[in-house]
Amino acid sequence: MATERFQTSAPNLMWQMDFKSPVGWEAPVWPVLMVNNHSLYEVDLHASWSTQAEAVEQRLVGAFERCDVPEEM
Repeated sequence: MATERFQTSAPNLMWQMDFKSPVGWEAPVWPVLMVNNHSLYEVDLHASWSTQAEAVEQRLVGAFERCDVPEEM
């Protein structure tokens, strides 16, 4: 478990991407969150029906078009 918050020195150096578990939900949906590590700006949040690349690729491309491509993910 992290004890300190990690923050990059400038925007778009690193984004975090996380799939949340649908355990206990009535629908098999996977919330996907993309956050800029510098400001904690929510780059994208959407419901995906799969954790496979094809299911999230379009959202990643859209996020890159809106916010530019980060140096690291």
